Amino acid sequence: MDDCLPHGSSDTSTLRMLLTQERSRREELEQEVARLRAALARQNEVILGLERRDAGRQREVQR
Repeated sequence: MDDCLPHGSSDTSTLRMLLTQERSRREELEQEVARLRAALARQNEVILGLERRDAGRQREVQR
């Protein structure tokens, strides 16, 4: 059996438990990635708005 698995992990219940834990952790990570992507998208929108505002002010100054 795999040396990375706990002793006695060859039984079905232990493997099922490990798989369940891995799936749960994967779901948590996927949710965290989605949260971070959403935060990044919000920040990008703020940056774009600031760039538009700056461009408008630059046009006013050049008049």
